[in-house]
Amino acid sequence: MMNVLGRTFCTSIVASAFLSILVANAPAKAATLVDNRSLEVVGFLGGDPDSETQVEFGTGFDLNADAAITRILWSGAYGPSNTRTPSTDNFSVRLFTIEGVDSDGLVNTAPLTTLSGDVSYSVQRIQGYQDITEYDVYFYTLSLSNPFSLNSGVYLLSILNDTSADLDDNWGWTRTTQGGAQFRFDATEPWARLAGGLDFAIEGDVKDNPAMIPTPTVLPGLLGLGMGIWRKRRAEALANGKSQLE
Repeated sequence: MMNVLGRTFCTSIVASAFLSILVANAPAKAATLVDNRSLEVVGFLGGDPDSETQVEFGTGFDLNADAAITRILWSGAYGPSNTRTPSTDNFSVRLFTIEGVDSDGLVNTAPLTTLSGDVSYSVQRIQGYQDITEYDVYFYTLSLSNPFSLNSGVYLLSILNDTSADLDDNWGWTRTTQGGAQFRFDATEPWARLAGGLDFAIEGDVKDNPAMIPTPTVLPGLLGLGMGIWRKRRAEALANGKSQLE
C-alpha cells in the first residue's frame, strides 16, 4: 500500500514539475499595446484609392513604452454591392510619426514605415450603432513578417485598401464612437480631425512594462476640428457625381 502511495506521490511530483517547465518555456502572449476596437459601428470611412472621392484616413495613438509590434487588427466593409472578392484586397498599412499640430489645428506627420506580412480575416453580421441596418463587417489581422520596433511616442496609423480589381465595390474602414480619426485629401497635406474614431488594435511585446495597455490618443483640443472641411469637400465631391462608402 505504501509503495502504491509512494509511486503515486512521486508521479504527481514529476507531472507537476514537467507542467511547470512547460509553462515556464511557453511563448509569452503578445500584449495589447493600443486598443480602440468597438462593436458600436457608426459607419465606414472610405480608405480606398479606387473610390472617386479619394480620402486617406488615419488614427492617432500614444505608445507609452518601447515595444516590438507583431500584429495590427482592424475592421471594415465593402459597398455598394457587398460582393467582396478576396483576391481584390490590396491593403497598405502605414505608420507615421506625429510631429506636431499647426495653428489651424491640423496634424503634421512624417512617414515612418509600411508594414508587411500576412492578412487573415473573419466576417460577422453586425447591426449599426443606433441603427437597424446590419452590415457584413470584416475583421482583419496583419501578422507581421518581422516584428517592428517602435519607441515610445505619438504616432498615426493609416490603412488603405486598393480594390480597383473589384468592379462593383469600394472598401471602408469601420468608424466608431470612440478614439480620434484624422483625414487628408493629398499625401502632401497635414491631417484634419474628425469626431469619433476608427476600429483598430495593435499588439506586440512591450520591453519595459508587460502589463501596460495604453489608450488611443485623443489629441486634446482637436475634437471637432476638421468637420467643416470634411463636409465642404464631401459636398463638392457629391455635387460632381462622386461617392464613397461611408
